[in-house]
Amino acid sequence: MRDTIPAHIALVAARSSWLAEKIRTAKEQRFLEEATSSNPIQVILPEANPTALKLVLSYIYTDKILPTKEGMFLK
Repeated sequence: MRDTIPAHIALVAARSSWLAEKIRTAKEQRFLEEATSSNPIQVILPEANPTALKLVLSYIYTDKILPTKEGMFLK
């Protein structure tokens, strides 16, 4: 089972060139597969640790690095 982590495409793409490329690829793939879909774009990152990605997104949104303790997960 994959974790789903919602985020705003425009903001994330503007702040991270790596994620912008992943978003662009997901958009192109969706266009090729189902051009009329109104479902949200999903960027699949099988190599990403969900906790680390949540920390990165938190930084993208707030410009702050939140301290964590080992084994502590963001909600």
